[in-house]
Amino acid sequence: MKQILSYLLIAFIGLSTVSAKTDKQAKNILDKTAAVIKKAGDIEAQFTATSFKGKTEMGKMSGVIKLHGTAFKMTSDNVVYWYDGTTLWNYVKENDEVNVSVPPVYEQQAMNPYTFISLYRKGYDYEYGESSLRGMDCYCIHLMATEVSQKIREMYLDIDKKNYYPICIRMRRGTDGWTRISIQEFKTNQKYNDSMFKFDKKEYPSAEIIDLR
Repeated sequence: MKQILSYLLIAFIGLSTVSAKTDKQAKNILDKTAAVIKKAGDIEAQFTATSFKGKTEMGKMSGVIKLHGTAFKMTSDNVVYWYDGTTLWNYVKENDEVNVSVPPVYEQQAMNPYTFISLYRKGYDYEYGESSLRGMDCYCIHLMATEVSQKIREMYLDIDKKNYYPICIRMRRGTDGWTRISIQEFKTNQKYNDSMFKFDKKEYPSAEIIDLR
């Protein structure tokens, strides 16, 4: 579960080298997608995340992520994550314990699949492609890190041509394999309070709190 959250996406569409004009087209699509998501307000998305090592599936989880600016809450059958923009709480149902931490920037990028809204603007080249996914015609944009400091080395975004919503996000960190996040439902203009993105001890009175900060 932690591994899936840390990697977040999958891989491999061997796109050939493209011209500067095509690179510009890719950036234009990313700009439009980022603008659509920023205007969408608070978001709820149902997803299935699968991690791979080569062609071998290493793990899978399904859940719901709620986004509120840089904050998010992610819920699955076994774990719940709250992130208020600074502090991360990770509740493991099986152990009835909560780990509290302040994740570094690269972990924030890996945990929230919508960080590409700002991620792509610096330190990445882009390639343009097209794909068909679940009966939808998509733009397929390939991001490639140009700086060694970038922890996320590659990312692919399948973006619905009709509304510029991302329906599949795939990412590689280092040589650790890929994780694919398939988005089944995407709700915009939700209304969330800041309190939703902080762990509330009253809701989990028996949980052991482990402070790792």
